[in-house]
Amino acid sequence: WKVMWERYTTATDDATKFFTLQNLEVILKAFYKDFGDQQRHQVRNAILSIFNDHLATLDKSLLINKVGAIYCILLRYDYPDKWTSAFEDLFTILEAQKDSVLIDRFTFIIFSILVVFDEEMIEFVQQLAQEDRAISMRIKDHMRGSIVPKLVQMSKTILDNYASGTGSNYRLETILKCLKNLSNLFDWIDIEYVFHYGFIDLMMTYMGSPNTQTASMEVFTTIIDKGMDIEKKVSVIENTNIIQTLQKIDPNDEEVAMSDLPTAVGECIESIGNFVVQSIPLVDTSMELRAKLCTMLNSALNLAFVYFDQENVGVSETLLTFLSNYISYLKRVTITDEDLGHIGKICTTISRRAEASEGFFEIASEGGEFETFHRYRLDLATLFKNLLKLDPVQSQIVLYVQQTLDQMLASLERSTVEKIE
Repeated sequence: WKVMWERYTTATDDATKFFTLQNLEVILKAFYKDFGDQQRHQVRNAILSIFNDHLATLDKSLLINKVGAIYCILLRYDYPDKWTSAFEDLFTILEAQKDSVLIDRFTFIIFSILVVFDEEMIEFVQQLAQEDRAISMRIKDHMRGSIVPKLVQMSKTILDNYASGTGSNYRLETILKCLKNLSNLFDWIDIEYVFHYGFIDLMMTYMGSPNTQTASMEVFTTIIDKGMDIEKKVSVIENTNIIQTLQKIDPNDEEVAMSDLPTAVGECIESIGNFVVQSIPLVDTSMELRAKLCTMLNSALNLAFVYFDQENVGVSETLLTFLSNYISYLKRVTITDEDLGHIGKICTTISRRAEASEGFFEIASEGGEFETFHRYRLDLATLFKNLLKLDPVQSQIVLYVQQTLDQMLASLERSTVEKIE
């Protein structure tokens, strides 16, 4: 590792720098856990020296990502027990910068490290081994002390300045990385940070810009997914006019369709819809709150039908979860004529998608796509089964399902028909 680090510090071209960092990452990933305390201390100082002494030349995304990945390896094994100051060390380096370009660059580096670290050690905690899960919990507990407040305050200041036009020193890439980090962070920190610092209004401001619309909507969706009182969450949805914001986005617009925005919209619709169908049965029928929830449900369903109709299987899969939850919700309430209308729309929308696109059901068996589409077909089958379980003698529902299946099968090639059957 010393050879690689020394080679990096003397390299003059980016290719050599990247090569040495890549080797350094491989070496530390394999052997760092076996290093003694003194050697680990040397490695940490060496990586910090890259930030302190070579930040001016650390100007390519490939290099930044590699150094960030290496820093995350050290965090994985040393933070917080052996390296309590890991994040404070980064903040100290940031505070020492005077040049606006380097301030922006190192801010980007900090957010990049946090995003990778969150995804590897925090966000996917259920997929980690038992030992790593315990580490993840310790990491969260330690970060909640002084790191989270500092990160939240730093993010708020940067986003406020950028939104007001006074933060022109920050590049758009840094703002997007900041928003991504907030989306991860809000998933596990106290909801009061969101309200205390006014992040909800700030996200609505950022949704007004095409460059930050998708990233800020992902943050807002994370907030909606947080646990809070039903009335408070309804107030957030109402006061932000988020549903009206979603309604104004045209999914048929070519730029929108080619971007990640439909996916963000689909996830936002799903979050609002799932919250509503879980909440309605908990609220007394005479309460004004229930009427508000029912209105939100109708709006979420209508948006879901619009986006389910698009040629975006990922969005359709997300919304299928919401529609299935809606069907399950109907088991707990009295089915109205309006609900029957929604069921009809669900069935006709699915059949229309089947007629419009063979790829809606035909499976490409490359990579992870096969599993996604296979699960998607099973989700469709479950949706139809749940529809029929609502009321076996409800002839209108039976007719909807039968017509939909007939239309689906009639529009497909024989090989696909066999899969559907």
